[in-house]
Amino acid sequence: MFNEEKLEEIRKRLEAWEKKTVPQSLARMPEKDENLMPTTLKAVKAYATVGEICNVLREVYGEYRPPMIF
Repeated sequence: MFNEEKLEEIRKRLEAWEKKTVPQSLARMPEKDENLMPTTLKAVKAYATVGEICNVLREVYGEYRPPMIF
């Protein structure tokens, strides 16, 4: 399966995510008016889950709620 080098690489990527470097850069993207995709790809390469990425984006942009029209 995995060799020790590969496991160590995965651990380093997870540590980078845990240190919040990627989520913080995702949260700052709207301020800079830059493309979200490169930073999102960095988060994926750091083995961030879809839920973790979405939670950061939800904090920044909020959640869509359709208007209640009857």
